[in-house]
Amino acid sequence: MQFVHAADLHLSASEAEKSYCLDVLKEIGESATRAKVPLIVFAGDTFDSFTDAMALRASFTDWAASLGADVRVFLIPGNHEDLQKGSNDLSRLSFGPKVSVFTQTPFSVRTLEDAEFLLVPFQKDFYDTTKWQIPPKVVRHRVVVMHGTVAGMVFVGAESDESETAAIDPGLFAKLDADYAALGHIHSSRSETFGKTLVSYPGSARVWRRGEVGPRTILVVDTNNVTRSKQVPLGAAGEFRQVNVHLQLDGTYPELENLGKDWNPNDSVMLVMRGIVEDENTVAQTEAKIQAEVGRRVRVLDFKREVVPVAGIAEKQIARRFLEAWGKREAAKGESPDVLERTRELGLQAIAGLMGVRL
Repeated sequence: MQFVHAADLHLSASEAEKSYCLDVLKEIGESATRAKVPLIVFAGDTFDSFTDAMALRASFTDWAASLGADVRVFLIPGNHEDLQKGSNDLSRLSFGPKVSVFTQTPFSVRTLEDAEFLLVPFQKDFYDTTKWQIPPKVVRHRVVVMHGTVAGMVFVGAESDESETAAIDPGLFAKLDADYAALGHIHSSRSETFGKTLVSYPGSARVWRRGEVGPRTILVVDTNNVTRSKQVPLGAAGEFRQVNVHLQLDGTYPELENLGKDWNPNDSVMLVMRGIVEDENTVAQTEAKIQAEVGRRVRVLDFKREVVPVAGIAEKQIARRFLEAWGKREAAKGESPDVLERTRELGLQAIAGLMGVRL
């Protein structure tokens, strides 16, 4: 059989995020319909908190009802569904007859066609797995659904905080006799084989925070050959983009008309304002102009400043001559734009140093 593997959608009921999140959820359903799968599996953090699950249960129920008649939804809680829940439990909420929520520990078992699903809700640790009473596999394929970080698949960088909870020993998959592990918790897509088990994270199905670069995706998994699983990008999710904006000495940006031409309307964009300027107040004016002319092209537009104000640098003869020489080099063919901009930046920094400015 085939099924959709999604994770870390972080559906939010906040006014700023709700419409965006539900558009991504809708596209997940449409992708499942196109793939003609009987099942969508959410491997945790479907909701950003238990409060969001409460607020969005009607919307989620309506979405599930809109799926094909034979499509079902399996959902396990992640660490975010534990937030703000108090004594409540996700399984106490009704999402309609098509949605099954699995909160029983250590796991629940469900069989669909030729695949057996072991559904493991989020737990603060998985150290006590030796006591799990693991049933023998009774059908051809076994899929384990979990939410946590597998040792050896930790990402070091913008998402490194995801490694802090719910560590999973990869040896567990052999004990569970798993052919495929549908994981959630790490927000970038990756797969690795441990023994006979293909362990996969589809990555966050939407841009949840800054730094989550690249397309947002789900996986269409074929239990008959898990290595043939297909990554499906979600256009409604957009991407996070970080773009350097190299400013002129007067704080202006001459390439404004070309900025954002290749961006998706659903993107979240961070513009890093860079360079040496005469007066930092002009940078605020440039940001306002960019926001007015470009902000409507994307879902989120933020600014980060990495500028150094150096009063009087534009009047220095050495600066004028350097920029004239740099301009001739910029006009030459074959030069990397990144190298050119870095050359300009370093040159102006050196001139600022001669002026006694500490950088």
